[in-house]
Amino acid sequence: MTAPKSTLRRRRKSGIDGLPATLREWFAGDRTKTPWAAMAFPGYALLPERWLAWKDEHPDAAPPAGYEWLNDPASPWHPPAWLVRQAKSCMRRVA
Repeated sequence: MTAPKSTLRRRRKSGIDGLPATLREWFAGDRTKTPWAAMAFPGYALLPERWLAWKDEHPDAAPPAGYEWLNDPASPWHPPAWLVRQAKSCMRRVA
């Protein structure tokens, strides 16, 4: 008998466990270069949300240089809500 697909399919985790490894390292202080997951779509649209998840777990963390706007919810650099919805939709299709 075959196993159901749900037992074989890898599910994305939410919160800090769902962050790509390159973003976790970048947020933690490895600032040699900006990871692709922070620059390409859908990653850049989800960056503020991912930073908040990191910040919840690491309250003393400072954002990477040039990304100080991540700590400012009123910053015009934050992507619009419609773009964040599209990014989340893309991530659901991939998962």
